[in-house]
Amino acid sequence: DLLNSWTELWRQYRDQTRTLKLAELSRAQREVGAELQEAQAQLEKELEQQQQEKARKEEAEKKQRDLQQAADQVAGDISDMFQAPDSGKTSPPPDQQLSPKSQEPPQGLA
Repeated sequence: DLLNSWTELWRQYRDQTRTLKLAELSRAQREVGAELQEAQAQLEKELEQQQQEKARKEEAEKKQRDLQQAADQVAGDISDMFQAPDSGKTSPPPDQQLSPKSQEPPQGLA
């Protein structure tokens, strides 16, 4: 009968130990799950920030390309306006050429 009592006590101890271990494991699993969710949320936030930054960079690059194309177009238009029809070289018309002498008043009026 003593053996049966001891065996029963051992079984109860073992069951309680298992229950405690399962409770500890369950608590640890919840904590790890919460930490995992937190880390996942942080990663998603960082990914979203990176995607927004990438989109802003792409938009800025597109604007820069568009501005460069517009500047090139304006430069080409200006060049076409001043191109001499017979020589094909770029030069402003004689009445619009600026030189140091054209900035001075005429000799007779000074």
